[in-house]
Order: sequence, then structure tokens, then C-alpha cells
Amino acid sequence: MIPGSRMPSSRSRWRLVAAVAVAAMLGAGCATTGGPQPPPAGAPPTLTLATGFAIDDLDPLENGFWGPEFGYVELLMRPERGADPTPWVLEGLANPAPTTWELTLHDGVRFQNGAALDGPALAALLTFQLAENPDFAAALPGATAVAAGPREVTLTTARPAPNVPFLLADESMVPVFDVAAYQRHRDSGEPASALVGAGIYTAPYVVDALDGESMQLSPNAGYWGGPVGLQDLTVRFVPEASARIQAVQSGEVDIALYPPTASAPTLAGRSDSFYVTGDPTGPTFVLEFNQREAPFDDPLVRRAVYAGIDYDALANQVMNGLYTPAIGLYADSRPWAEKTQTTDTALAGSLFDQAGWTRQATAPAAGTGSR
Repeated sequence: MIPGSRMPSSRSRWRLVAAVAVAAMLGAGCATTGGPQPPPAGAPPTLTLATGFAIDDLDPLENGFWGPEFGYVELLMRPERGADPTPWVLEGLANPAPTTWELTLHDGVRFQNGAALDGPALAALLTFQLAENPDFAAALPGATAVAAGPREVTLTTARPAPNVPFLLADESMVPVFDVAAYQRHRDSGEPASALVGAGIYTAPYVVDALDGESMQLSPNAGYWGGPVGLQDLTVRFVPEASARIQAVQSGEVDIALYPPTASAPTLAGRSDSFYVTGDPTGPTFVLEFNQREAPFDDPLVRRAVYAGIDYDALANQVMNGLYTPAIGLYADSRPWAEKTQTTDTALAGSLFDQAGWTRQATAPAAGTGSR
């Protein structure tokens, strides 16, 4: 939540079935087109969300990536729709030399437990993540972090790493948490449930209760960024998509996340709920090959499969026209997007031929077969 921004209370008047990222809504309010209007100013600012994914605990190594979406974890940099990340918990990020990054924290940042997030604490966080998070370590092999002042840290990489701002904006890389407090918790042998109420994060909302059905959050009274916009935030875990939608329609939930695209036509014209999507950001759904095992250890096979996929049919038939056909790894709105994916069944067949595959007469499409 941006300090001072307010989310409307909508338990009876403002209903959304939304296929959007909650992080964007918590950060900048929620704009919609049509439907019931928010209640008048002065109504208690509360929000109830329903998601299909349960959050097991608050362990930053296991489940920290959920936090930025729901307002109880922050990142050093903020991902932006326009591509380039902007400072979040950091006040500034500079790259004075190819292998040197200078990180500067905002003044007065504190964890919810009252401990200060200063230069030494940030250096400890980065060092801990480089040791404990294999993805972060693989992205910056040999990197080191040292405190360079009360609010400053110098991150030194073994080779030039222009993607550092994007790594620091990635929810799976460096969630901001109190490493010292977390290590004490880990050394104590207490279960992960003990982290509820431990205040190891810096974010505007504190998790007060967490079980298999829901998460209850309240404002962080000492939030470094100033007053926050909600006095109550509830996240309910509802695996069944239809149940999430029905909860919106009955007024039990304000926003249902991740509804299936097939539900969009059924909500057209309703006044108790409506389907909302955001601008394409990509990638959303990704097909990944295990390149260490056959047949996808062969680049010809991988290229053949890419060429044989009907991207338009996936977007407009399978996903009911609510997704845009993929042109590559990134959405075409991105300035660096390259068109690397085009449907070409003739090319797919030719590539399979080159890879040594034999076509079968009963094959449903060109290029399929066995060898």
C-alpha cells in the first residue's frame, strides 16, 4: 500500500472477480470500469481476498515470495509494468563500476519487531540469501555484500551483472526480513508457526493469525513509510475456483484471485461480480523443457515443438481470448521483446526430419512420430 492511499471497504457494494496481481492493487488502489461504486469516504477501509493457493507459514526461505502480493513482505526494488524496477525499501541503487553496486536504504526503516534495517543488517541479509537461496546464488556467483555506512551497502559481483535491479525486484530472490531474528528462530528449533507475530518483516501489514483457511493482517503501526490504507486485510484460502467466485457474489469476499478464463462469459452483465484483467506483462504460463533428458536435449526437437505450437489457438480458444498470443519469452509491449515464437508446422516437420524422427501415417499433425 502506498502511504496515505486508501482502499475502499466493499463487503456489500464492490465486488470483483479479478485475474490481476494484488500487489498492484495494494500499491496503487484499484481502478475498475463499470459495476457498483465504492462506498462513500469515511467507511472503514477493509478488504477480503480469496486465493486458490494456501500459504503454509511465514518462513522467508520457503514462503517469502507470497508476501509482496499480500502486503506483509517488501522487496529492495519494486517491479514496474514499464519494465525498469524502481527503489522500494532502497532509497537508491547505483552502479558506479561494472562489478560494483551501491545500495542505499531509506532513513528510519525498521522491522515490525522494532529492530533497525541499517547497512550492517542489509549486508547480512544479502550475504544470507547468497548462501541460502540457490537461485540468488546462481544469479550472482561469487558476489559479496559489505556495509559501507549507516544506510549503505556495497554489493560486489564476480563479473558485470546489469540485471541486479531486476534480481532485487524479484519476489523469489531477496524478501526483506530480519536475518538475525530468523536465525535465532531457526536455532531455537521452534516450528515455522512461531514466526506469526515475530515481526521479522518491514512491510505495512502484520500477519496476526494464519491457519489452513485464512490469513488475518492488520496495519503495522510503526511502518517506516507512514500510515497505510487498510485497517483490516483478510486473505482466505479457497482452492475451488467456483467457490471463490460464489464468495464474491454472496458478499463474503471482495476480490477472488485467479478465476479461470471460462468463467468470464458467465459473469458478463452481472451486477454482483465482474471479471477484471490487466495489461499483458508476460510471461504468465510458461512451457519449460528439461534440456538434460531426451528428447529435449536435442535443440532441433525443442525448435520443432516451438514451431508446432498454435499460439493463437492457445490464447483465443483455450484461454477464451483473455490472453494475447505469445511471441516469445516477453510480452511484445516490452522494449526488449524479440519475436522468437511463430507457428510454422512445415518448419516443425522439417526440424523433426533433421533430428532423425520418422513420421507415422496416423500422426495427427505434421512433424510428429518416433525414432
